[in-house]
Amino acid sequence: MNETEQTKIYYDKTDLKDIPELLPAKVTKIVVKTALEIFKDEAKDKDQKLFYIEFNNAQYDITGNTVFTYFNKAEVPKKSHFGKFIAKYEKLEEGMEVSIIQNDKNFWKILI
Repeated sequence: MNETEQTKIYYDKTDLKDIPELLPAKVTKIVVKTALEIFKDEAKDKDQKLFYIEFNNAQYDITGNTVFTYFNKAEVPKKSHFGKFIAKYEKLEEGMEVSIIQNDKNFWKILI
């Protein structure tokens, strides 16, 4: 491989970003999937339906997703994670604003 074929990437401390723990984000995609589609072989109930919700924060170029158990509209338990989501944000639709938070494993999730 010659020098023009090599790609060198260098970082320095100016590349570090001071990203707040809590950020606004937009919901970019909502899909109902099975646990098998999301978690593969790790799925406990492979046929369980789940909401797969993708989000994005454009300012820091952060994308991520959150998964909630799927419920029919008449069946959403208030104490479920999805019930708490609806209580906080009042709806679920693409383009809506949510708050995201980084967990101890550095993954971003929707704050409920």
